[in-house]
Amino acid sequence: MGRPFKSELSRLSQTLSWASNIELDELRQEVLSISGPIYFVGSGGSLSACQYGVQLAELNGTMARAITP
Repeated sequence: MGRPFKSELSRLSQTLSWASNIELDELRQEVLSISGPIYFVGSGGSLSACQYGVQLAELNGTMARAITP
């Protein structure tokens, strides 16, 4: 059931390296181009990505919320 926490921690540096090299410019432009209210839906770790989307939208003056299913 689930992944052992110790094995997840052993790959933390690999995960950080991967995450710092992701290109998010296209996603950022898409979010900023939406003019109406936005709901970002995620659960667990993906909720962090939803919060990022909310921040981008709010910087553009768009109302946004992150919710879980």
